[in-house]
Amino acid sequence: MKAKIIKCGNPQYWYADKIGQVFTIYDRIQGDYRLRVGLAAKCVADEDIEIIQE
Repeated sequence: MKAKIIKCGNPQYWYADKIGQVFTIYDRIQGDYRLRVGLAAKCVADEDIEIIQE
């Protein structure tokens, strides 16, 4: 499954400049998602992404 970043609640978040980009979902923890970003997995808020079914 993949996720597209559609907004960012805070300009300090790592994904503030990644709006519109698609990432692979690695895991879901406590209402947030961890996305595969290169070799790392980074958290993003649930309300800031759109799930893309594949």
